[in-house]
Amino acid sequence: MDQNSQCYSGLRSAGKRQLIYWHNELTIQHTRLIEQMKNEPNKRLILTSRSNIINKAEIMSQSFRSFGLVRRQYIVRINRYSRLTKAKMLYNHFWHSELSEEKQREIITDDFYNKIIDHRNFNPRLIAFSMTAESLVEESLSKSVYRHLENPEQIWDHCYTVQLDEQARILVKLCVAAGGKISEASLAIAYESALMEYGFVPTTNQPKDFAHTVKLVCNSLLARFISDDDIFYTHYNPSVSDFVIGKIASYSEARRLINSLDSLKVVIFYRDLIKFKKVKRNESEWISEFLLGKYGSRVDAMFIAALDLAIWLEKETEPLKDAIRVFNGFQLDSLFPYSTTMLSNILGKGYIFGINLATYSRIIKAGFFDYDDLSYIYNNIEDEDRFAQILFLIKEKLVESLAENIEDIISESDGFYDCYSKNDVDSFVESVIGSLADEYEMLTPLDLSNLKGITSFSSLLEIIETRQGDSDQPVERFVSSQPIVRTVSEQDIIHDMFRNYQE
Repeated sequence: MDQNSQCYSGLRSAGKRQLIYWHNELTIQHTRLIEQMKNEPNKRLILTSRSNIINKAEIMSQSFRSFGLVRRQYIVRINRYSRLTKAKMLYNHFWHSELSEEKQREIITDDFYNKIIDHRNFNPRLIAFSMTAESLVEESLSKSVYRHLENPEQIWDHCYTVQLDEQARILVKLCVAAGGKISEASLAIAYESALMEYGFVPTTNQPKDFAHTVKLVCNSLLARFISDDDIFYTHYNPSVSDFVIGKIASYSEARRLINSLDSLKVVIFYRDLIKFKKVKRNESEWISEFLLGKYGSRVDAMFIAALDLAIWLEKETEPLKDAIRVFNGFQLDSLFPYSTTMLSNILGKGYIFGINLATYSRIIKAGFFDYDDLSYIYNNIEDEDRFAQILFLIKEKLVESLAENIEDIISESDGFYDCYSKNDVDSFVESVIGSLADEYEMLTPLDLSNLKGITSFSSLLEIIETRQGDSDQPVERFVSSQPIVRTVSEQDIIHDMFRNYQE
């Protein structure tokens, strides 16, 4: 019900069984309604609202606390909808939409509804908004829906900007900047630090502690999960992160969040954000310099990620020069726990900024890299005359890595399980090893011959026989007088639903 008078007049019917549904913001009118219904045993109230609004109402109002709304609430989690449920939601919006049939049919053309249903940002509110006339902006309906799925600012902006207080927004930013998942213990520590980083000053009498603030955001923008050994938080829906990224893709936000979280996750978050060009170039350079200034004095995981970013930006700065000096003098053992992909990125272009030959030699000899990492480094430095010995060493290590993994490379190649005899396997091995010459141009005919020579054909045949043995099932053939019943899949139901609508 939208009008209070309608609601209260309806309650005057003594003895009449009634179900009242109210979808609205929580106001003092709701307390009057709930208070009345407590004394009406034959009446029930369904109140729908966002979880953060209900949580905030309980915190701020003694009246709402007395009703125990949080204890009675039923939470619908968007990320738990089945494909069929999503399809029914989409169909329902079609049915009740005021858009022309011509517009609606665009979603059915080429089964575009599957793309909507499977989108990671699927959200009923967003779908509803996308089908309003004002959202189309003179474009097709399919483009409008997909545009809003890719850019979900409309559905989260009001919740984030209006419904959340600043302290709650800080908590959401921390979770997103931690890569979208963070333990409760780590989030609580980061939150206390962030309040100081942001210079947070309460504007109301409500508490600012972590336990209070987390209630404001759980089941609206963040979700809380309890596992066997940990409690952690994630974004409620992937589109939450997509929206919040636009709020924190700046140097000023990065500095505060990096200082607050002080973890590898936040460094990698901003490194990836910059590499995917979600941050302006000048602000990207400032963030890179800040990371090197913060983590550049010791070789650890954060240092490696920060150096990877700085070299990718390809701008020589004093912090980068200092970091290269530290990198050239690192202790080898300290690199073992860290990403070989980041290390290969650093060695791929690090020579431009002063990584010396001794460092290349020391790291490559340590055997950290697989053949793809080694190939990346080789291809980046092969035109440098001073790297002749390093190139020889890289090729040597690459051949060793290929030799150690050759049977896995062959068995994981497309078409391997189509082999049924030794001749089939022999031809397939010849083909795969031949393709290595195209992928790794530094390999010689002798290298390829040696790789084939160490390949165990009996092991490959055994892999094939094991796979075939696992999949072979006896097939019982019989003639039945009963009609054959085709099993209807979920996708069949979805397809028929929309095709019938079109008809």
